[in-house]
Amino acid sequence: MRQRNSDYKNDLKFNFCDFSLRFQKIITRNFSSADDFFENPNKITLTKKQHLKLERSKSIDWKKLFDILEGLNVNLVSIDDDEYPEELKTIYSPPLLLYVRGDVSLLQKKKFSIVGSRKVSPYGKSIALDFSQKIASTGQVVVSGLAMGIDSFAHKGSLKSGKTIAVMATGIDICYPSFNKVLIDRIIENGAVITECFPGTQPEPYRFPIRNRIISGLSWGTLVVEARIKSGSLITAKSAIDQGREVFAIPGDIGKLYCQGTNYLIKNAMAHIVIDINDILPYRTKREIKLSQDEEKIFNLIREGVMSFDDLLEVGNFDFGKLSGILFQLELKGLILKVSNNSYRGVENGI
Repeated sequence: MRQRNSDYKNDLKFNFCDFSLRFQKIITRNFSSADDFFENPNKITLTKKQHLKLERSKSIDWKKLFDILEGLNVNLVSIDDDEYPEELKTIYSPPLLLYVRGDVSLLQKKKFSIVGSRKVSPYGKSIALDFSQKIASTGQVVVSGLAMGIDSFAHKGSLKSGKTIAVMATGIDICYPSFNKVLIDRIIENGAVITECFPGTQPEPYRFPIRNRIISGLSWGTLVVEARIKSGSLITAKSAIDQGREVFAIPGDIGKLYCQGTNYLIKNAMAHIVIDINDILPYRTKREIKLSQDEEKIFNLIREGVMSFDDLLEVGNFDFGKLSGILFQLELKGLILKVSNNSYRGVENGI
């Protein structure tokens, strides 16, 4: 990390602009850093709205901002810093700046996420507390989203035996949900609270699905305890699948709405069924697989979100026969899975 928060001025200005993930991806492909972008923003075509965001970034009250960051003892971690987690760099449009309260070193530890429904059954609560405590006792850091229900119990269980990271969808200075203030304070003392959102950012609904990619992206695996079919937990699970991480699910009562999501994942072979902690731990073992330079290039493109055969042809700059051979080898090595006639996803556990 840099010595002072003031050394991150351009990173903070860029973060303040709150550009879409798609546009951030374009910027990272065309500029080496936030400094590079602000020195020559006209290198790419900007919309009127994007120009307006750049203009607004000039009005940041730096004294007020640094007072907030220093008052909360916030550490800034840029994607270029050594402290930035390597596994997060491989996801589609990784956050370029993280705000961290608590133990920054946990970003470098092995991490496993536990997520689930806000409305939780007594069974779900028991599972979340038990599994998070057991996972944390192995030295892994338990990651979750600080929401009511399964997330909160995952944090509480992990604190009984180890460390936890809470990923927020608000500014680092916003306590949300407000009733979790005591839990947030405990996590800061015995773990870390992180966000990619500029200070003052409020809990708007669209930010939570965007946040979920960070929960799964930090983790080698994700356990879904209870979830409805249409839920943030299923979004997190699908993000984990897209990122090539392992997904696990607790089977539940087929007559309960809050079990339909987990049962759906299991039924469709999108998640490993879990009835015991030992159904998870063996997957932590790293698989040493040697890749050729071409195989590594294609594998990384798929993990970054380039998944269709046609897009891989264009971006990878291979001919039809060469690319077909590379994809076949990656399938043989168990690193990718063909999910349709023309698209692929990673299945390597990312550890």
